[in-house]
Amino acid sequence: MSDAGGREKLLAAARNLFPRSSYAEVGVAQLLEEAGVKAPTLYYHFGDKEGLFVAHVEQELGSLGAHLRLLAQTHNSLQAALADLASALAEFTAVNLEGALEAGRKMRKPSHQERIQESYVRNVFEPIASLLQSAMDRGEMKREPAGRLVVLFQSGALQLCSGRSDLAGRAPSDWWAETFVRAFAAR
Repeated sequence: MSDAGGREKLLAAARNLFPRSSYAEVGVAQLLEEAGVKAPTLYYHFGDKEGLFVAHVEQELGSLGAHLRLLAQTHNSLQAALADLASALAEFTAVNLEGALEAGRKMRKPSHQERIQESYVRNVFEPIASLLQSAMDRGEMKREPAGRLVVLFQSGALQLCSGRSDLAGRAPSDWWAETFVRAFAAR
């Protein structure tokens, strides 16, 4: 039997613990203590720690994806949209994107591996790819494989923008967006 609100308590515990430590470092006992529930509640709602982690990643990436899609649609300028996307990616701390993808590849259950990968593609990759593809279609950017551009953009956003207050006297996200657009501008 499950505790009242046990699912939400476990997701809140995951939201608190997983961003601070890797998947492997967070133990079941730690999650249960943080949530204030017993093991049967975890098993009832998620099956195991792996299932809880997957649900946590899906929930947090779903929120990020909605935010990225909104940002991508609210600008007339590609550079302004990319600056906001870079900032959003850098400020997103609910899930370590690289850590979650790595943990997902190591999941025991193939269905869990697929769910994490699908959530990443749907909520992070696709909003950026859609924006870049539209820019290519409008002739603003060189024709390049969209996947390659997404990986380059995301890597730069995470590496250059996370934890920096300025870069070349400007906000890192603004600098990265300008640099990215300039590098791939249609000539």
